[in-house]
Amino acid sequence: GAYNEKGSVPTRYGSEADLKYCVTALRKLGIRPIVDLVLNHNQNGQSGADKFRFIYGNHNTFEKQDPGGANEYNYFTDSTNHAPFHYEYNNFGRDVNLEHPYQREGLKAWGDWVTAKVGYQGYRWDLAFNLDPWFISEFMNSGLKKDRFSVLEYWEKETEGTTEEMVTWLALTDYRSAIFDMPLRDHLKDMCNLSGTAFNMSNLTQRGLVNYAPQWAVTFVESHDTIRPYDNKVSITKDKMMAYAFVLMSAGLPMIAHSDYFVGRNADESSPDDSVDDGWTGETLKAQIDQLIGLRKAYAGGATSYLYADSDLLVMKREGNGQKPGCILALNDHDTTTKSANVNTGWSEGV
Repeated sequence: GAYNEKGSVPTRYGSEADLKYCVTALRKLGIRPIVDLVLNHNQNGQSGADKFRFIYGNHNTFEKQDPGGANEYNYFTDSTNHAPFHYEYNNFGRDVNLEHPYQREGLKAWGDWVTAKVGYQGYRWDLAFNLDPWFISEFMNSGLKKDRFSVLEYWEKETEGTTEEMVTWLALTDYRSAIFDMPLRDHLKDMCNLSGTAFNMSNLTQRGLVNYAPQWAVTFVESHDTIRPYDNKVSITKDKMMAYAFVLMSAGLPMIAHSDYFVGRNADESSPDDSVDDGWTGETLKAQIDQLIGLRKAYAGGATSYLYADSDLLVMKREGNGQKPGCILALNDHDTTTKSANVNTGWSEGV
């Protein structure tokens, strides 16, 4: 929003001044804005060897020589050793060549620039498993990024990889970033959408990053990638508040989806482009989510233990700590049948 591009200086979201004003206003309210880092895929419209070049039309900013002089090539060549982009992920885009020191240092410098320019306080890593984990550590431990929050979009289901792999990835990044808990979210979706014994509630006691490394898990129910009418993604279609109850009473850092809180709880795939229908249906979940947030702030502290779990019923306990007394969460995913269980809370009567 600072340069004249395609006949307009402001983007569709506003000007550079608008962005800075927004970030400043958020920070005054105690909200830490984070920036989406998309550092690992590029499409230049070319084919063959040229698809790995950074071809930038009538612009001279990026067409530079290798400043290190370590090779006889211009930096931007089709050699996978010296090109700015190499490898490819399902034709989705070309990965940034982080083995090249010029590219690596340039990205870290850009991170400082955008942090200082706008005032961002944290970072979200897009498609993180396409990046080298050592670079995430290097980036997050450099300059203005040091000691700030970041979270990885490590978009992998349990059918594609294990949760233990996510724990290993955390270690490879030197624990400089949290990870969105995609395995947990996949089970939460099944809990809500499937009926009764089609989903086993005991899965929630052992699946997901929140059960392995809760201090590094960013738990969520929906995101812009899971529910969006323009891509015919309808996601969780029933009993969504059960998923929010689990997320907001669990350990980890919970994320609330903008669409659930402000827009509407369901995506309508039938007419997403209609000028009247914006593709969202149903009332928002704001009132119910606010109730759970209040309970979380007041009670949900300490370690997590599971007091009972079978195919339909889960009873979970937050043990409490010096600031919060703890709480019990009971979830029944059966559509028609009441479920019950006797549990030992470990708390004395009247507490």
